[in-house]
Amino acid sequence: MSTTHILVVDADSERARSVTQRARSDDWSFAVSTDASSARREIDSRPISLVLADASAWPDLADWLAQAHPALPAVVLSSRQDEGPAVMEQLRLGAMSFVPRDADRRRLVETIRTILELNRRSPHRAAIRSMLRGGAVELQLTNDPALVPVVVGYFQRILEDYGLTGPRELMQIGVALTEALANSIIHGNLEVGSDLRAERSDVFYDLIDERRTMEPYRGRVVDVVMRISQSVASFVIRDQGKGFDRAALPDPLAPENLVKPSGRGILLMKTYSDTVSWNASGTEVTLTKVMKP
Repeated sequence: MSTTHILVVDADSERARSVTQRARSDDWSFAVSTDASSARREIDSRPISLVLADASAWPDLADWLAQAHPALPAVVLSSRQDEGPAVMEQLRLGAMSFVPRDADRRRLVETIRTILELNRRSPHRAAIRSMLRGGAVELQLTNDPALVPVVVGYFQRILEDYGLTGPRELMQIGVALTEALANSIIHGNLEVGSDLRAERSDVFYDLIDERRTMEPYRGRVVDVVMRISQSVASFVIRDQGKGFDRAALPDPLAPENLVKPSGRGILLMKTYSDTVSWNASGTEVTLTKVMKP
């Protein structure tokens, strides 16, 4: 029996049941609460690993969750009618990410699995923090998306050594790095477009698997450099794809783009990093995070 429990919070019990059916897995179990009060009781009474809160329920739950359970991640189930300011407010209130409440099974499961992986942290190693001054790490990744959580977890442990403030902030930079690395592998090296994810089929994932074995894609790599001091951490991620025109990127906060898979990653990268910048060709992105004592 799974020991990973996920709580879905939504006043519409049928809608909540639909989410649990689409996202069912042997790796986790679900509970459903129809309001913030019952959600608080559920969270206080059993070990919950993740909260999936409908956009309508999230504001009533967010403040309490931040105070009482700051390490518990939440994902907002957004409406396709939600506009940019509404989603930004959901993230400001502490949501780790968002996904359309009517998203297909694969997208829901992918989102849940990503956030759960980011929340699996090693114990603090506080004794060594006063000795650390700075350093750099260089990694080279092949085009296997399964490497992304491994690399992000490694970077999170380094950030934890340096005392990045709080588990929630550690998860947030983990979300940003996950999106940046996945973009470099999937959209950069493998040249698989996000538009295919909107087709509600496996064509997006099938094309990833196919191109990982084909030239010129399979020989490409992603180079990652992390530089860290007691004041700032930076991550330079460079792929060997064709790049992209940043000026042509659609505004991810525009209502017509908000729930599309394309642009969502860049929105999360910008939300959870202090600065995000690209080189002229779009093959290299740099994320920086100011360290807080």
